[in-house]
Amino acid sequence: ISAFFYSLQLSHKHELNVVFDPLSLSNSDNYTEKQLEYISTWIDDFITEQQRFISYVKSVIKLRQDYTKWINKRLNDNAERYEAGETILSTRFEDSNLRPIPEISSRTEGLLELGQLNRFCDQMSQHIDSSLNKLVL
Repeated sequence: ISAFFYSLQLSHKHELNVVFDPLSLSNSDNYTEKQLEYISTWIDDFITEQQRFISYVKSVIKLRQDYTKWINKRLNDNAERYEAGETILSTRFEDSNLRPIPEISSRTEGLLELGQLNRFCDQMSQHIDSSLNKLVL
């Protein structure tokens, strides 16, 4: 199409008083490629953030299962100790010798990355729409 416009511009220079530069798609490829690289980077970052969160959730689930097993065993031991007239053992988490449950990391970064990804996709969509409109002309 660019070649057609160029030949049309050269062959009918005197009859046409039109500037074809706005219809040029020469910068479109660079822009599209750069935007796709940005989108790819944001997708990689978002996936990394999701994997980190999934790892955190699995860790918390494992710790809670360990604590549940420990508390059930401790309650059974305390029931036996109570029947035997012995002192009851503490059921506090601090006395379990288990690793404490870590604090949840902020989910803000993942949401920001998702917002950036959405913005880049919208920009790409607008750019592709305008490029297609140029091709139709």
